[in-house]
Amino acid sequence: MRLFLLSLLFLFTLCTLFTVSACHKKAKSIVIENMSAQMKADQDLIAKYLKAQKWKKYQHTPTGIVYRIDKEGVGANPTINSKVEVHYRGTLLDGSEFDSSYARGQTITFPLKNLIVGWQQGIPLLKPGGKGTFIIPSELAYGGKAVNNIIKPNSVLVFEIELF
Repeated sequence: MRLFLLSLLFLFTLCTLFTVSACHKKAKSIVIENMSAQMKADQDLIAKYLKAQKWKKYQHTPTGIVYRIDKEGVGANPTINSKVEVHYRGTLLDGSEFDSSYARGQTITFPLKNLIVGWQQGIPLLKPGGKGTFIIPSELAYGGKAVNNIIKPNSVLVFEIELF
């Protein structure tokens, strides 16, 4: 009898684990599908932007950032653990500016690891003295979060960044 009860308990536990696992996989699958749909939407918006802005020479990172190096720098590229001094201008795809160190008249210094993922991946493509323009998909910027009623959820962002 005791063996029978232990077997039932084991089966019940196993069924519960399978159910929870299946629910987790389904939830994870939905999140991945939503991310894939957003990435596709971002890629379409970026393609339209590139055409409208007549960008001819640009590169892609494996994660979806589109960029061009506007001015080559010299020296060592920063790493994720670097503090970076930059001048920058951030705009939405429609050209509306949401932030600019140029407007404030001074550079700003940040630990690179504290910045949005798009900057963490983009800035190391520059060398000191270099300047680049980066189109950052929403998932590498602020994702589904709005920022200060200026940047809407899932916004693709464009940054002109000059590294010092």
